[in-house]
Amino acid sequence: MAENTLLAAVRNYLSVTWADAALDTKLTGIIQRGQAYLDGIAGKAQDYTIEGQARTLLFDYVRYYRSNAGN
Repeated sequence: MAENTLLAAVRNYLSVTWADAALDTKLTGIIQRGQAYLDGIAGKAQDYTIEGQARTLLFDYVRYYRSNAGN
């Protein structure tokens, strides 16, 4: 459930208003990789369901990787 809520929040952040199952699959993968990356840097699991720095960084991670500008 939290994953669907996070996906919906990321879609809103990216202004994705149309239904697209392939895009949702892509975004879900990017979200999961972003969480693993940020948790690794932080040294512990972060809570991405609440507003804060971890959520902001995750959303920006998704935005960059969705645009193929992750490097």
